[in-house]
Amino acid sequence: MESQASDRLIFDVRRNGGGNNYLPEALRKRILRSRFNRPGGLYVLTSPMTFSAAQNPTSRLERDSFALFVGEPTGGAPNHYGDAQTLRGGVSGLTSMVSTIPWFDSYPQDEREWILPDLPAPVTFADWRSGADRALEIAMTHTTQDEGRMNSCARACSTSRAPVRMQAGRRSGGSKAPLRSGLRSLATRRCPLSGRDYDQPGVRPRNAG
Repeated sequence: MESQASDRLIFDVRRNGGGNNYLPEALRKRILRSRFNRPGGLYVLTSPMTFSAAQNPTSRLERDSFALFVGEPTGGAPNHYGDAQTLRGGVSGLTSMVSTIPWFDSYPQDEREWILPDLPAPVTFADWRSGADRALEIAMTHTTQDEGRMNSCARACSTSRAPVRMQAGRRSGGSKAPLRSGLRSLATRRCPLSGRDYDQPGVRPRNAG
């Protein structure tokens, strides 16, 4: 990964429905230590098919890295339950899978039902039919000069319902740290980049009733 002459790393989990919750951790740590973990160097592609164990590294990269998210909302919540066990009914004989372990990979007050993309790229039938991949194209061509447009998009998408997207920032001295500059409202978003609404359940602040 480090030996490749590339200016960015694109982490594509759009069709990843999960598996083992523990396996992605080594890769996530390597990404965080890599030269790609900087503004404009790391992109995560997501879709409604990103859930279960695929949600774990996705949520942690949102929390800990400079990654920009591209595509569609994830299919899972940042804080969720996993490691399903099979239960079998004694009388009916029916079986079901029940998640048993909490995976809280975001902040404790984060009650979002998914992670919204910073750069929305909804898949249309025309895209599917032609084989176009707008999310990948955006991730490959986006530059830090586009940040102003992206931030304008975020402001335009904000509403007065519940808060926020925990965004990555810098402390003095340039060290990486999660930046929580208040609980910004991004409940229902219509982004100029896509023209599409995303209804986003929010995050309740600690002092909320």
